[in-house]
Amino acid sequence: MCEERAGLLSQFLSWTKTLKSTTLSFPTTEPSTQMLLDGLSSNTSISALELGYWRFKQRHAEDFAQLLRKNETLNNLVLHDIKTKLILQELSNYIEDNKFLVSLHVDDGGSFTQKPWMFKILDVLRRNSSLLQLCFVVGNDFKRCGEAFEQLFRSRTLLERVQELDSESESVAKERILNSKRHLDINFLAVAGVVKSRVACSGGNGSQMKLDELGVD
Repeated sequence: MCEERAGLLSQFLSWTKTLKSTTLSFPTTEPSTQMLLDGLSSNTSISALELGYWRFKQRHAEDFAQLLRKNETLNNLVLHDIKTKLILQELSNYIEDNKFLVSLHVDDGGSFTQKPWMFKILDVLRRNSSLLQLCFVVGNDFKRCGEAFEQLFRSRTLLERVQELDSESESVAKERILNSKRHLDINFLAVAGVVKSRVACSGGNGSQMKLDELGVD
């Protein structure tokens, strides 16, 4: 891909709020790779991404790993016909901070299974999948479930799973998740185990705001 087209695509990737899944499989130059990575680093909508045939150098692998480190929307990643080993080695240094990626498919992935850096990546993916499962204890005040939900309530995969299980529209599933988030915000002391049930205050000066009247924000 030429730099002019890469620049236009980078701009689109950086500002789109509706693109949920995309396949970017085409040859790139080093400058166009950097442009596209810059666009992806600003994206907050893509939950499924496939990359192929990109030209990757060490600096690109580092930037991509940093991108994934802070990304909170990408759940599924596919890499093919690309410098997979270079990318995975760099990714292993940062992936522990990512709580959202649950699926990763790469070329010749089986040949990497005994590598220490691959162990680390797979452990994080398993942890993230476990966090996602804990989120489905909706309305439950168990501390671990509440903590998992607090971290992942923005996850596209969580939204899709809720839709699948309840056969609901996206808007209804979003509202269900937001209601659960409000429940946790209002009852955070109970969820954290500080009190056995929700906090309620009585008495005092009528002109003063009480603890249970504070907004969730």
